Amino acid sequence: MIKRQVRNPGYETFTIIVKNLGEKHGDFGIAIGRRFPELPGNWPFYYLFLTHKLYSVRFDIWGGHAFGKSSGREPLNPDTLWLNTKEFESMELRFNKGHIQWFADGEKRADFKDPEFSSVEILGFVVIVNIFHVGHAWVDSFKFSDQVLSVSPQAKLATTWGTLKQRQ
Repeated sequence: MIKRQVRNPGYETFTIIVKNLGEKHGDFGIAIGRRFPELPGNWPFYYLFLTHKLYSVRFDIWGGHAFGKSSGREPLNPDTLWLNTKEFESMELRFNKGHIQWFADGEKRADFKDPEFSSVEILGFVVIVNIFHVGHAWVDSFKFSDQVLSVSPQAKLATTWGTLKQRQ
């Protein structure tokens, strides 16, 4: 019998470095996510690395969400909260096949392993606001790099997007 090797979708190893970032009247940071087909609805599960906290969440197609254990899987991130951290000179997120390290202004904020989260299908910036405030956020520059692709502010967006789409 021939066994076919199945590759996990998405990125297995990457680093994101963001310079001069912050927010007002909301939450802002980096989101990494993936789908778990065995969970109802196949809605993405995310780890959110925000300026003042780290948590896990699952969003459905109607904008609803579930946190922590109620999200359908056990999050493995440390329970973290920092007060009065709305801006950073730098934020760095390292991902290596489920081993996640997060740094803010050189300080290690998290270091944990989630073996079931071995690759990332969805990544980006996230801004979370409520009905009482109009929030905004800013980033001066970012760099995304993995073993194959490196993205920086100097790279052309169309070329980068084309490369990303070809890898899926």
